[in-house]
Amino acid sequence: MRKVTNRTMTLYHVTHKNNWFPVQTLGLIAEFSQSRRQTVFLVTKSKIAWAIKHVSKRDGLPEDEYVVVTVCVRRSRLTRMTWPGLRKGLWRHTGNVPPERVKWVDSFPETTLAAFLPEGVDYQEEQEGKDTNVVELTW
Repeated sequence: MRKVTNRTMTLYHVTHKNNWFPVQTLGLIAEFSQSRRQTVFLVTKSKIAWAIKHVSKRDGLPEDEYVVVTVCVRRSRLTRMTWPGLRKGLWRHTGNVPPERVKWVDSFPETTLAAFLPEGVDYQEEQEGKDTNVVELTW
């Protein structure tokens, strides 16, 4: 008999920044996948940059148009995948990821949208002698 465990993994999903609200309210819906299989594609932390480049190339949009969603999913629902030139770090989640499994939504790279910050965190824009697109975070 196979032993059933409740192990979870923290993985990341890349989506367009306009999708952050539906992701937080509905979760990650497999039917919205643009691939042949209707699954949710997830990557490890070391493959986030690759995933953003891959999605931006596929959609023809700049890389700063995407956010990274952190999810905590059960290992039993995941299948490891390979991609040409990518042997590790790509996972496929069968079915939908419910919103309670979505832990954090973060923009890429190095800027965080104010709506995604947890309570008690303030952000300030220093406009004197700095680029106005750079956001400094105070934790």
